[in-house]
Amino acid sequence: MTGRARSSRGTVTDGSLAVVLGLVGAGLVLVGLRNEHLLLTVLGAGALSTVVVSLLMRPPLHALTYCFRGPVRVRAGQYVQHELHVHNRGRRSTPRLLLTHHVDGFDDVVLAVPALPPGASATVSAWRLARTRGVRELHSLRAGSASPFGLMRFTSVSHASSTLVVHPRALPAEPLDGRGQDGDLPSGVTARSGAEPHAVREYRPGDPVRRVHWRSSARHGRLVVVEPERTVARRVALLVAGVPVRPGTTWRSPDWEDLLAEAAWGVTQALPGGGSALLYAAQPQLELLHAVDEVTALDWFAALGDVRLPGPAELQAVFADLSPGDRLAVAATCDVPAGWWDLVHRLAAEAGCSVGVHGPGAASWAGATPWAGAAP
Repeated sequence: MTGRARSSRGTVTDGSLAVVLGLVGAGLVLVGLRNEHLLLTVLGAGALSTVVVSLLMRPPLHALTYCFRGPVRVRAGQYVQHELHVHNRGRRSTPRLLLTHHVDGFDDVVLAVPALPPGASATVSAWRLARTRGVRELHSLRAGSASPFGLMRFTSVSHASSTLVVHPRALPAEPLDGRGQDGDLPSGVTARSGAEPHAVREYRPGDPVRRVHWRSSARHGRLVVVEPERTVARRVALLVAGVPVRPGTTWRSPDWEDLLAEAAWGVTQALPGGGSALLYAAQPQLELLHAVDEVTALDWFAALGDVRLPGPAELQAVFADLSPGDRLAVAATCDVPAGWWDLVHRLAAEAGCSVGVHGPGAASWAGATPWAGAAP
């Protein structure tokens, strides 16, 4: 992750001491002038001038530029290190600053930046915890200083845009059940069986010489080559059909994040060795994904927001992408209505597919079979 930001001009966020000192100074000046008391007048003028100088000599926070560095992808529950490079591009020195860096879903960090002469720079870093899954685009940075006299606190807020992807937290999960891409054979097994470790066939033009089985060729009186065993790559399909929120309320499903985490890592367990996954969710701007690697699949899960239940037309499109014999895993929360399961059951039967349900939603459909990736 990299991002750049330029600080805005500092504004006064706490000037209570300056207000008190200004009022005292003004009062002393008035009393001194009325009573022709030189000392009181000088003291009052000194207090007022201190307030004015604090305003005129405010720290040049607008001259600071920031550059963020850190990993583009992290996992929820993981500590990551973020670096912040601060550069003073102004003509005046900046005082020691406290910088608060905020990213949604992460713990805020407060960084101490030393005083910087004109043209100087400094790099500070901190470890922070990624608390929640999601895709973050906007970072904010709040710089604060009470220089020069501590009477006022000047604060500058900057924003930077850079993408940071937080994957679901890691949970132990078994691979989803699927089918082979080359037929009705179970996924992850060899495409033929027999006592011999390899099959042999007659030589064909273009076959590599290294595949010629010389002993069998001598026995048969013609060239034969070894036919390596062919394994069937795993293909899995997953429909995320949870109900994370209830419309018009602030209620959120307590099982939602655990459900996504178990589903996500169940999918990734099926991808090594040439496997692939078809991922579906009823969410705007989140289309069907044909994932063939772990990073792509986890990015898709990170982008999931408030997913709604797919309607009849969307479910028909899901089963249209599947082939007879495929198995669709459905990740569902307990708020999925039974009538929706009836529709899934009917469409699956028409498509010649089976359905496995994962999560608390399995209890709402008597015909559902538990998904193999479910936690015990």
